[in-house]
Amino acid sequence: MLEGFILAFVFGGVLAAIFQLAAALTKAKPPTLLTIGFALGGVLLPTGLIAWAEIWGGGGMAAMVVDAGAALAGNFLTLITTGVFMPLLIVLATFVLLVLIGCLTGAISKNHAPAEH
Repeated sequence: MLEGFILAFVFGGVLAAIFQLAAALTKAKPPTLLTIGFALGGVLLPTGLIAWAEIWGGGGMAAMVVDAGAALAGNFLTLITTGVFMPLLIVLATFVLLVLIGCLTGAISKNHAPAEH
């Protein structure tokens, strides 16, 4: 069990380092990199690389925006091929909830920001 945590930590760290290197080399802003990572997950889903990364990296992959993009793409493909829309609806509702939580946290932290001297 411990090796699963170590693999997740290493895998997540390597992915984070890759995106950090991309940010440093391109001077891209975080929203741009997140959008690229999200789209990359959707594009790589059919190749099997996402499934491999989920098996090997476990939680280290599940916590990445790349996996979120793959989840959206996979559920969209499910909708197209089977007509079942509930998985896609759940993923979209989760994304909306996360955005709302982020907005709320940002508003709270803005109101409690330390005073500048």
